[in-house]
Amino acid sequence: MDDAARERGRPDDSGDFNDTHDSDDFDRVGDSDSSGGSDHTATPRTLLLLFSLWLVPWSVLVVEGRPATLVFPWGLFDPSVGRLVSLYSYLFEFTGGFGSLPAYLRAWPTSVVAFLLATLSAAGGVLVNREDSRVTVLLLVLAGLGQLSLAWGFAQQPGRVAIPVGTLALWTAAWVRYR
Repeated sequence: MDDAARERGRPDDSGDFNDTHDSDDFDRVGDSDSSGGSDHTATPRTLLLLFSLWLVPWSVLVVEGRPATLVFPWGLFDPSVGRLVSLYSYLFEFTGGFGSLPAYLRAWPTSVVAFLLATLSAAGGVLVNREDSRVTVLLLVLAGLGQLSLAWGFAQQPGRVAIPVGTLALWTAAWVRYR
């Protein structure tokens, strides 16, 4: 076998190099192959599960002596008085914007962006059969970490408790649909 043959291809079963490779091997991202690649593409059921997570409170915040506030990906809800504050209003009407918030509160909108991207990634898998499930899972895990950070930061002050329901929901969704 000469050097030119070695440069043209890869070894075959005999150990010799040949020029028989499929150019599509280099174009695929996240496609399944016999070498154990990921083949967990989103299904309509996966997309429905992810859409349902928009309805689940991601964190339950309790301040001593007050009723709980529910943190959803789209806003805050105080069930005791029925008051709803959208994420947009919270960021731009009731506070000085994203940059003015402490890190643990910035974790909320950041996790929403990660979740939105994960939902779009899964939708790509359903609608056009193009999804790298590793990216979707990573985004779901990051969204869950954001909610864990929110809960941890909120609970550091006396008289406050936070339950990161969203962390469990997001990580469970990633595990159940993409394992």
